[in-house]
Amino acid sequence: MADPSVDAWALVVPEALEDEVSGLAWDVGCSGITIENAGSGRVRLVCFFPNPSEVEAPMRELAAAQGATLERVPVPNPDWVRHFKETFVAFDVPPFRVVPEWASEADAAAHEPIRLIVDPGRAFGTGTHESTKLCLAALGALAPSLPRAPRTLDIGCGTGILAIAAVKRAGARAVAGDYDPLATASAERHATLNGVSLEVLLMDGCWGLAPGGFDLVFANLMAPFLIARAGEITRMGAPGCRYVLAGLLKDEELSVRAAWPRDWKVESRQLGEWASLVYTQP
Repeated sequence: MADPSVDAWALVVPEALEDEVSGLAWDVGCSGITIENAGSGRVRLVCFFPNPSEVEAPMRELAAAQGATLERVPVPNPDWVRHFKETFVAFDVPPFRVVPEWASEADAAAHEPIRLIVDPGRAFGTGTHESTKLCLAALGALAPSLPRAPRTLDIGCGTGILAIAAVKRAGARAVAGDYDPLATASAERHATLNGVSLEVLLMDGCWGLAPGGFDLVFANLMAPFLIARAGEITRMGAPGCRYVLAGLLKDEELSVRAAWPRDWKVESRQLGEWASLVYTQP
């Protein structure tokens, strides 16, 4: 049973930095994060650690680098498994239905859309974030025009949900890569949960992959990565490749477009404050 209370580090940051700062907190060794509305376009990230005292220095450095306020606070110690089971429910992103692992068979069987089974945890990509939903919606729209068994690359795969969706919807031959070993382990587990086969690689960006080998590329990352490594990513596609970019805010779209080939066809989608871009390589 969880202790009644523990100390945690609380950071207050702009909403636009929520994902970036959360990722940095995970890198420091965070074991869980709860997110609260702090008003005025800000969020309060309550970050749990096995031993908060050991990470005081890196957390203060993180806060200083992000211009965030930081305080150590006593909070109830959450039972994470129970928390996820109480708050995560199945939802639809046509043609997909994202279903938690513990969903009842009756609930799962009652829906015709393609089921994506997820086990919410540390790795990003359970389908709940707007950027992941945008990618799933783009895949649903693109699937009829993709080649048979499209060669698919999911860069920064997290749980591998996008690669798994491509296998289930389009019969893809998929590669899922991430620099975080916890993410690649999660992708392998999710492939098993969903009964599909993925090639899961521990890698930074596209390093180590032969260029020109893919018909579909997912890059659900942050705008700075999409900008800085546009040349690296665009070398991955075969003629006619579709690139689904996400993880960018609406006001970052023009900056990302400026870094990508201007003579390629591009379509934009938006959901809330987030945007996605779908490029077609000539």
